Amino acid sequence: MGDNEIKQAKGRVVGQIGSQLYTTFFLFDNAISNPDWYRVYDYEQMVLTDETIAAGLDFMIMSVLNKLDRYVNETDKKLEIFVNDALEQMQDSLPLYVRDILSALWAGYSATEIVWKTSGAYILPEYLATYHPRTILFNVDRETGRLLKDGVTQFRWFAGSPVIIPTEKVIIYTHNKKFGNPYGESQLKRIRKNWVLKDPLLKMWINAMDKYGTPLLAALINDPDAEFPDPENPEQLISNLVYSARLLSNVQNGTGIVLAHGEAGEKPTDIKALAGGGQGMAEGFFNTVTYLNKMMLRGLLVPSLIFDEGQRSGSYALGQAHFDIYQMMLDSIYKQLTEALLEQFIRRMIELNFGPQKDYGSFPEKEMNETDRKLLSDIFFQMTNAGYLDPTTQEDFDHVRESMGIPPRKVESPPDPSQAAKLMGRYNHYVRWEGNQPDESQNMLPENGPV
Repeated sequence: MGDNEIKQAKGRVVGQIGSQLYTTFFLFDNAISNPDWYRVYDYEQMVLTDETIAAGLDFMIMSVLNKLDRYVNETDKKLEIFVNDALEQMQDSLPLYVRDILSALWAGYSATEIVWKTSGAYILPEYLATYHPRTILFNVDRETGRLLKDGVTQFRWFAGSPVIIPTEKVIIYTHNKKFGNPYGESQLKRIRKNWVLKDPLLKMWINAMDKYGTPLLAALINDPDAEFPDPENPEQLISNLVYSARLLSNVQNGTGIVLAHGEAGEKPTDIKALAGGGQGMAEGFFNTVTYLNKMMLRGLLVPSLIFDEGQRSGSYALGQAHFDIYQMMLDSIYKQLTEALLEQFIRRMIELNFGPQKDYGSFPEKEMNETDRKLLSDIFFQMTNAGYLDPTTQEDFDHVRESMGIPPRKVESPPDPSQAAKLMGRYNHYVRWEGNQPDESQNMLPENGPV
């Protein structure tokens, strides 16, 4: 095989041949447009204006933040101390920065610039700046769709020309990334239709309540053509019919009808409230809005039983099933988040100060609560009594301590009984004597002399 054939064969194996771009709309240079860009504004409005979506999204973010614990590096404790000290010295705490990073849940993506500072011989993070999603564009290779080295452009709409930010200086978190799309997919995309329906439905509900909430008044008067001086203009005459209509117009809803009720003295004048056609109207609107809220929570994978407010009861098994699904979704988000923090933030910090390492540590989930700890402790106790766990075996010992969040240690070997008997034999002459007569053996030294 010749050199040219070898090069061609390598070219078919090494490197990317196809492209992950499913849109070729480039704005300028290598900045590619977001396929869902025009909806990012809608997603933001959904979070800002809808109480159900805001509550569900805040619940998701708080659940993820509740998992985030301190940085851990089991292979190099010096790196662990260095990283945790550096994070503590930032202007704000890491959970506050992570909350901004998790704006990707509703936008689909987030770009956070790492602002470094020098401190003696070290380069440390001063703060993290997360930019609004609608100002961020990603620069990709036109052939493969991969991010370039200068992969982020911040387009400041009212502040001059765009700013190019190197990819190595940015934490890019993409939610629901598919086919290499750096803009990801918003968690709210699947529930947008419910939000679009809910807003006009609430307006229709208000209009219906205004129309049917107050009953229509009907004035039944006798001798409608009889005239008398107008109280507001005594020089003019006014009929019973016109005067009654004027009185009804001053009622709260401003609507009413006046009907002739016969001649004078036949029937007494009366005012009645006519029931409208709105029976069950409020319940229908309420059920529809409740359904839309439930579907929006389902789209977020948030257990709807949490926000039912006692409207209906659910079985414990159903609530546990909802929570298990929600926990699976949280685990996925937490894993993606910590991977982004480790690869794009912690790793760069370590390499800037100490060079490449084999282990860059992790962000383990926060320790379990007391209820879960007690339950797990009971399980391990029963498994030990049943013989499934052996505390004298190092693997079982380590597994239990790790599960309970207890630092590891070596299993201590039990003392050798033969050694204990040998020591007791050499020190028997120090045993306290009891009895009426002294034993001569108590004054004797061991055969080998003093110890």
